[in-house]
Amino acid sequence: MRLKDNFIEVYDVVHPKICDEIIRIVVDEREAVPGMVISGDTTGKYRDSFVRWYDEGWLFNLMIPTVKFANSLAGWNFDWDTAEPMQFTSYANDQCYHWHSDGPSDKSGLNERNQVRKLSAILFLNDNYSGGELEMCILDTQAKKRIFKPSSKVGKGSMVVFPSFITHRITPVTHGVRYSVVLWCCGSQFK
Repeated sequence: MRLKDNFIEVYDVVHPKICDEIIRIVVDEREAVPGMVISGDTTGKYRDSFVRWYDEGWLFNLMIPTVKFANSLAGWNFDWDTAEPMQFTSYANDQCYHWHSDGPSDKSGLNERNQVRKLSAILFLNDNYSGGELEMCILDTQAKKRIFKPSSKVGKGSMVVFPSFITHRITPVTHGVRYSVVLWCCGSQFK
């Protein structure tokens, strides 16, 4: 599938003070568990982070219109009708998530509802860290890898939305702790 836009950046989705409050509440009230990959691996070989599940309706209601806007703006117009619970993710010093996609878009990626992840959305909750950059990789028309990342304007309170099948990673954090909320929107398999 060829895309005109591989991701969409949306700025100032959530006020910085609300971002701080999300971090405070989730860190204080939710148990952190090691992030794992679909295979269930928690060794840190592919992914070294901590996650907490955060499924608050008010935040969902802030993020969903942005996902819809990005889906339309990019011209993807993917059909989706559900979302998985939101994942609050933290990456401390030297933690990262190597190259991966958020789920295959074919039969192998079906969830318990018989749906696949179609759109991924990352809400950036802070910007007082170094490293921890979101990078994406696609093959160009000559089958060469092309790595790209959101602009430096993507910061606290901003979102990046992209098709879930796009390969991406979080580079190692070199200073501080990176906090984000991830949302996956699901629908029937691509036709």
